[in-house]
Amino acid sequence: MGADNWSRGKIRYHLESKGYATFTEIEAEYGLPPATISSTIRFPLEKGEDVISSILGLHPAEIGRAVMVPGVCVSSLNP
Repeated sequence: MGADNWSRGKIRYHLESKGYATFTEIEAEYGLPPATISSTIRFPLEKGEDVISSILGLHPAEIGRAVMVPGVCVSSLNP
């Protein structure tokens, strides 16, 4: 499946639908440094992408913000 280039709002909506009211909750649960998730929805950050995709049950490439997709230019994935 190709990248959908999800918007920040769509990512936030889907995280909230999984029961996470704030990014801080996710960071605390997964042991991430502060601001990792909010930074990840603006810039490609592998750790944050892994957590977001895990929560959503998707591969990072399905969200369209993956940094570690072989043969894919990061700039082509980010809106």
